[in-house]
Amino acid sequence: MTKQLFIIVFASLLIVSCRKETTWDSQWVVPLVNDTLDLKNLVNDTTLETSSGFYNVNLKRTLLDIKVSDFVSIPDTTISQVFVLGIPQLDVPPATTFVNSVKEHELKLQDIQLKKIILTEGEIQLQLKNPLEAEIKIDVELPGVTLNGQTFTQSYFAPAATSNGPGILSESLNLNGYSLDLTGINGGEYNLLRSKVTVSTLPGTQNVLVTNQDQIIVDAKLTDLVLKYARGYFGSRTIQDTTDFNLDFFQNIVGGSIDLPASTIKVKIENSIKFDARAKVDLLESENYSGTSVSMIGGPMGNTFLLDPPMGSYNSLVPSYIELLFNSANSNIETYFENLGMYHKLGYTISINPWGNTSAGWNEIYEQSKLKLSVEANLPLAIQMDQLTVRDTFDFSIDQSTDKTRITSGTFSLSANNAFPFGSQVKLYLLDEFGNLLHEISGTNNIASSVYGTATDAQGIQYKNSMVEFPFSEEVVANLGSIKFIAVQAEFNTPDPATQLNQMVGIPAGAYLGFKLKAKFNLKAVVQ
Repeated sequence: MTKQLFIIVFASLLIVSCRKETTWDSQWVVPLVNDTLDLKNLVNDTTLETSSGFYNVNLKRTLLDIKVSDFVSIPDTTISQVFVLGIPQLDVPPATTFVNSVKEHELKLQDIQLKKIILTEGEIQLQLKNPLEAEIKIDVELPGVTLNGQTFTQSYFAPAATSNGPGILSESLNLNGYSLDLTGINGGEYNLLRSKVTVSTLPGTQNVLVTNQDQIIVDAKLTDLVLKYARGYFGSRTIQDTTDFNLDFFQNIVGGSIDLPASTIKVKIENSIKFDARAKVDLLESENYSGTSVSMIGGPMGNTFLLDPPMGSYNSLVPSYIELLFNSANSNIETYFENLGMYHKLGYTISINPWGNTSAGWNEIYEQSKLKLSVEANLPLAIQMDQLTVRDTFDFSIDQSTDKTRITSGTFSLSANNAFPFGSQVKLYLLDEFGNLLHEISGTNNIASSVYGTATDAQGIQYKNSMVEFPFSEEVVANLGSIKFIAVQAEFNTPDPATQLNQMVGIPAGAYLGFKLKAKFNLKAVVQ
């Protein structure tokens, strides 16, 4: 009885104790980020270069690249010929030619006047319609259209008409490699394609009755013509545009200033089309994080320059070049770059044959010809930073919806290994789902510049270790469930250890920032 009573009493106590509230407090450390940043994370590989052991930003962008197919093109053109007897009727014996026609056909090319072209692609879609009740032979010759010195000549046999309509023959002919002389019958014109068409009855057949009501139709459609070469007058035109390019190095900057040493911007024009041309730069403008714009002043801005034609031909073609240089000696380029503009605009005007047809129809463009406009910006990364501020935003979410398991306090802990010669003061901005600011947390310390370090890594790069913490206040803990984004803002300076003033420093090739970010939480769990 005693043993049974003990078991009953123990079970009753256990049940009663389970109905009471029990609380556990525990600490958690959650690794969030373990990464290493170098400049290749900030700018693309083609922008960064190294010189004498230090980084340079050398941006190269092609803004205009016009090739032969962009500059001179021939639209699809249909040459249609209708052959009708000039007398009421004719009884045509076998093997007799009763149509012999030579014509010129104009290509509609607006103000472009072509004398000769060579094709890399293209075809003729040919359709023959025969209204006669007998098969006929149609010979098509295109004088001036040659391949390896041989004139284009083809013979076709159009079937006889039936009760359903005329006999129809369709053919497709490849024009790849053909040369077209477009100077016309007299040899002094342009945009004229010649044709010679003869129509004959077949030998060994009966006479064929042809009347002036019979229409023999030959349609030749020139389609998908791609030029390898063109000679003539390419017209007088103006290419005027404003195009954008970005300097990714200034991405995410939201404040502060920098001082840069000698920098340059080069606007380059490469021409391998034989024509007269001139060019000028109308606008060079940068816009920064706040929308402030700075326009380039001085240097070659607004001046007109002549573009020389290239030398040679085909594989010996040597382009001409113009290089327009903006530097600290001839322009406000330092002010331009110190505006910290990521977004840049370049406005330009290129005038083609501005004085008309002065070459007597000897403009030439080859398969490899191009008119190319590019920009090159060179910034030696020797920088003085004064409160240069960079901000970036990340997603963040913690569920605080239950009263039984909640975070009661916490800290973000940042361990940094900095090999960059600039220090940083870091702040966190906690934002709601609409981007509204809920809380601001400042770090307990700064990330120290590598110039304060004494150790070097295996590559001989000097570095400095720092520890920065971002403690949660009670207000932050209370709003953790509402935080959806964290904006990290870093304010950079380049201190001189001797004077504590900011100095001009180069960024060593291979510099990096290694960091580990952890979240330390005190967690309260309640069980009833």
